[in-house]
Amino acid sequence: MWQKLYNQLIEYPIDFISHFGSLLPIFVGLINYRIIAKEHRIGILLFAFYFIKDTYSLWLSLHSTSSLHVQNIQAIIELILIGVLYNASFPTKDKKSLVAVLTCLSIPLLFFFYRHDAVSAEILSIFRIFSITICLVYFNNLIARMVVRDILTYSMFWITSGLLMYTAGTFFIFLFGEYIFSPKEVISDEVFDFFWNVSQLLFTLFCLFFALGLWFSKYDRKNIF
Repeated sequence: MWQKLYNQLIEYPIDFISHFGSLLPIFVGLINYRIIAKEHRIGILLFAFYFIKDTYSLWLSLHSTSSLHVQNIQAIIELILIGVLYNASFPTKDKKSLVAVLTCLSIPLLFFFYRHDAVSAEILSIFRIFSITICLVYFNNLIARMVVRDILTYSMFWITSGLLMYTAGTFFIFLFGEYIFSPKEVISDEVFDFFWNVSQLLFTLFCLFFALGLWFSKYDRKNIF
C-alpha cells in the first residue's frame, strides 16, 4: 500500500498539494481562534471536513474502491456549511433570510439528485450556482453599505473572493461532470487530468484566500465604520 501511495504522490502531486492545502486555513484559524468572529469558526470546520474527505478518498483509491460518490456528499455538506457561514456573516435580517431560503431550497434538490454509483452533475452544479449567488449578493451588500475602511484587509472580502473563484472557475467543469468522470473508454486520461488539475488548483487558491481572510480577521473591528 505504501508503494501505491508513493506512486500516486509522484503521478498526482497537485492532488496532494490541494489535500494538505486544506490544513492552511485550519492552522491560521486555530492561531487566531480567540479573535476571529464566530462565523469564521465555521470555516475551520469546513476545511476540516475537506481534509477528512480527501483523506477518505485517498484511502478508497489505495484500496481500489470508487470514490465518485464522495463528490456528491462533499457538495451537500459544503452547501450546508457555507449557507450557515454566510447566514451568520450578513448583518441584515433580509439578507440572512435570503441565505436561509436559498439553503433550504437547495438541500432537498441535492438529496433528490444524489447518486451513490456516479458523480451527479446536478448536485455539483447546484452547489456552485448557490455559492456564486451568495458571493455576488454579499459583494453587492458590501458595496452598497460602504462600511469598510480598507477592503484589502477585510476578512470576508478574501473569503468571498476565494469562494467565488473556486466555484465560478469550476462551474463548467462540473456542469459536465458526468462526462468528465466517465470511464476511460469515453474520455482519455489526459483530458480528465487537465480538468481535474484545474479544479484542484482553484481549490488550493480557495484555501489560500480563506487563510488570508482568517489572518486579516484580526483587523475587522478597526476596519468597520
